[in-house]
Amino acid sequence: GVTEGAPSKGGLVEMLACLAEAGQTGGRADSVNDLVDEFWYRTRQPLPRVPPEHVMQGVLRDIFAIDTNEPPTMTLPGRDGGSAAQSQAGRGLGLLKAAPPGSLLLRLALHSLAFGNARAVAQLWVRFVRELRFRYWEVGQPLPRLCHVLRPDLAACLLHQKLEMLDICIRALQEGGAVAAGLDA
Repeated sequence: GVTEGAPSKGGLVEMLACLAEAGQTGGRADSVNDLVDEFWYRTRQPLPRVPPEHVMQGVLRDIFAIDTNEPPTMTLPGRDGGSAAQSQAGRGLGLLKAAPPGSLLLRLALHSLAFGNARAVAQLWVRFVRELRFRYWEVGQPLPRLCHVLRPDLAACLLHQKLEMLDICIRALQEGGAVAAGLDA
């Protein structure tokens, strides 16, 4: 049997249809928090299901490569710290303004597609942002599934660029912390 609230196992067309419907629902909400809140749905029946906690934890572990044997850093040919070659590599793969293969954002997008309703995707987004803040930003841990670049890849989508900037800032704080620790000694 299918676990209630578990990601869809349907075909791509079914998942895209669900995502389009979720987009329409999301367009009626004032914020992502509305989409997570049961109260917002009281006038909209039926209440969309959200994944159980154990499913959400598994999804977050997969997105962030937690407890896996995968290397935390993504590598792609032609990714050399934000140069023109990096942008050219993305264009060569037909990925202009997209998230690179295997990236953090791509994993998030794939799981969002599988959830298939605005409420579940909103809950995933809230949890994703919370993980970014508390597991990575607050403790100065570099983000997984990103190529470590000196500047964002302008050939990638804006959200991926923002994740790259967050990673760049975390790394700069690490380096600054190492320098500050050396000054204290």
